[in-house]
Amino acid sequence: MKLIQPSELLLSNFLEGLAIASIKPKTIMLQTGAKNYGLHLGTPSIPQRESDPRITLEPNFYYDQEDYLWDYCKKHGMDWNICMPSFILGAVREAAMNQVYPIGVYCAVQAHLKKPLEFPSDLRGFMTIQDQSSSMMNAYLEEWAVLTPEAKNQKFNAVRFLLCIA
Repeated sequence: MKLIQPSELLLSNFLEGLAIASIKPKTIMLQTGAKNYGLHLGTPSIPQRESDPRITLEPNFYYDQEDYLWDYCKKHGMDWNICMPSFILGAVREAAMNQVYPIGVYCAVQAHLKKPLEFPSDLRGFMTIQDQSSSMMNAYLEEWAVLTPEAKNQKFNAVRFLLCIA
């Protein structure tokens, strides 16, 4: 995968920069996402759980980042947390991954065509339960994780609600 090396370099350059600057946080939080659960390869298990095993059908840069973080924190005597939300609603206004944008585009196209809003998939897609998260909930969870001694060195899933349209 093309993203593995740049993603690991992004994290390693940041962490090594901390060491060069003699900055030693107590805890480092890494936010990954649903690729931990294989979402990019098809429908993952629902609900997604922190204890789900790694999906090894193809390389995954999240796993490389996690491994690097664990090694770095062990070497430098620091704690870590990893938060793994799935779809994040309202994360960044300009982000193409924000689910509000494609829904808005679909609505605008349907309005322009003077067609009704209908679910743009099949019955299986309509009935699918999805893990969802929000940027605010992720922030609360991540703040709690890094400030709570009992949460150190653990991974956390962030699910605000399970969405089922039908």
